[in-house]
Amino acid sequence: MSNDKPLISVIVPIYNGEKWLLPTLRSISTQTFTDFEILLIDDGSVDNSAQICKSFLTQESRARYFYKENGGISSARNLGLKEAKGTFICFLNSDDIVAPDVLSFLFSLPQIHKADIASSSRLSRLHLRKLSRHRK
Repeated sequence: MSNDKPLISVIVPIYNGEKWLLPTLRSISTQTFTDFEILLIDDGSVDNSAQICKSFLTQESRARYFYKENGGISSARNLGLKEAKGTFICFLNSDDIVAPDVLSFLFSLPQIHKADIASSSRLSRLHLRKLSRHRK
């Protein structure tokens, strides 16, 4: 991976996310796809989120941390977009636990299907046999 130009920028807006933040970050850092950066956008958290992020930075060279005053998830994502170096963007929330191959899977979809965008919604389990619907 080139630190100057990763293929994917994973943007994680954070607001008081200490409960699930570390499992989320671990699930991102253990992806089978490796050409990505992680942008941690702290949207004015008042819990332990900043300390969790700073500790994670010592273990994960692909991660960068940004703190901003609270402005909501959209403003946090916009800051992430401004700072992103990747060719492609992936948004994850601070409580998303993702399968080890999710970036590889999402990146392959537009290549296979000649699509401009790949998106996913909530999956209970990733077995790629049967997906449960979030809403009917």
